[in-house]
Amino acid sequence: MSQIKAVVGIFSHEDQSTYEWLIRFLLSSSAVKDVRPVYIPRDSWNIRHEIPQCTFAILYHTKNRGRLNITDVTDSLYDRELELLHQILKRNNVIVVIDDMDDSSDVMKTQILRSQPSIGRWAQDVILVGSQEKESVPICNNSQKCPRSGENVQQITNLVKAQNRRRLRKKLCKNISIIILILLIIILVIALLVRFLHILIKH
Repeated sequence: MSQIKAVVGIFSHEDQSTYEWLIRFLLSSSAVKDVRPVYIPRDSWNIRHEIPQCTFAILYHTKNRGRLNITDVTDSLYDRELELLHQILKRNNVIVVIDDMDDSSDVMKTQILRSQPSIGRWAQDVILVGSQEKESVPICNNSQKCPRSGENVQQITNLVKAQNRRRLRKKLCKNISIIILILLIIILVIALLVRFLHILIKH
């Protein structure tokens, strides 16, 4: 069976140029079929028709805005948007990427998840990306052997690949169920034919 690839949507209040590095990085991965940048306007409900076009979503935020106000805090930017992504794509298909971090450690990640619990409720993970790590991200074609990027950035494509595998297993299970159903129908038809022939022979 052919490999399943993801259509990744990047949802943000930021201009596409802010996360162009992320688009190029994702497109260099064999796990990604396409990347759809989606600008979130003031009326976030306008993105509802964009979300189903994706199989995996990244909510992108940059600390260059000055604050880590994603959810659950004063003037938070993405409460409704993150919940909407969760409602349509489900938690395993949604992650949050916070860019331009001075501190991208696990300690900082834990602090963010504790102070903004909706992130952990609506998304499967939050990835913190430092400026230096972003600048060192290798960009290469799918056909090339690409050197590993920083651990946090690499985690983004690892999560996409993991979800692709889950989708493939689900597709295989569905196909197997269809095959089993067809076989049961064939067996039933054969049994009915045998019974009908047996009746004809007796008469």
